[in-house]
Amino acid sequence: DSIQLHASQEWNIGSGRLVINSNISDTDYSVSPSTSYAYQIEKTGAGELALETSGSTDWTGGIKLSEGRVIATVGGGMGASALGTGIITFNGGILQLSRDHNESTFSNEFSLTNNLVSNGELTIYSRYDTNIENADSASNFVRLDADTTIKTKGGSLFIQKDITEAGSGTNLTVESDRAVILLGDSGWTGETNVTSGALVFGGENNTPGQTGAITVESSGYVGTGINNNVSQFLSEINPTDSTGSIGFDTDPDNATDTFSDAIDLTGFHADIRLGSVTSAILSGTITPQGTDYRFGSGG
Repeated sequence: DSIQLHASQEWNIGSGRLVINSNISDTDYSVSPSTSYAYQIEKTGAGELALETSGSTDWTGGIKLSEGRVIATVGGGMGASALGTGIITFNGGILQLSRDHNESTFSNEFSLTNNLVSNGELTIYSRYDTNIENADSASNFVRLDADTTIKTKGGSLFIQKDITEAGSGTNLTVESDRAVILLGDSGWTGETNVTSGALVFGGENNTPGQTGAITVESSGYVGTGINNNVSQFLSEINPTDSTGSIGFDTDPDNATDTFSDAIDLTGFHADIRLGSVTSAILSGTITPQGTDYRFGSGG
């Protein structure tokens, strides 16, 4: 059985938890060919909506998280989730991912292929690492429709999709207890602020590109992978206001990368440190911001 949507609708859960054990569908199979109507559910109210199904693949309209929490079952397989295949819009609510306990095997990580839109806070809680992967589609994106704070709790968040912005000058803040790893393009043009946790640019030439626009606070870490230019990466960090850690990182599935470029910290704040959330070999010349070399901290 499934819940058949005949229009976009608001589900207001004021308190407690509503559990849905059936797949959700907005596809009409009574006509030929079958037609998908892309009906969206908006979750409002302070209560919780628990979607406990193995995969609502016939639901294409997506969900808007405006208030409260949505707890969604996600299988280990790529894109298999109770959230359907439509856009997940973050409008103030929390998305919490849980595993499908009916699966005989589980890889201890979650994969989502939904496109994401943020209107302010993009909040994902998960016990395991979460991969926002590209779907087999011509359009894959995480779009910032407003200045956005990425908040995570539990596992690290890997974003393979390109991050875009609806308007120029959009700012991005990372407030996490683990790492946010960006593997696609970093297409926002405003400032970047890491207040806690780690932000790693792990793709190929995927730093945002704005000089001095990344600020790393004392509890934060910003790192780069081997496929970014070290001098360019350092030039994008605000040297006087950054008091956290700058680092160099390797894909944990690969042998440790060697960074041979010079690392010149002249002009940086006295509290800035070099570190890694994974591992790295630094073989180039390191010029400290003063007379002391400061190492340690991975966010």
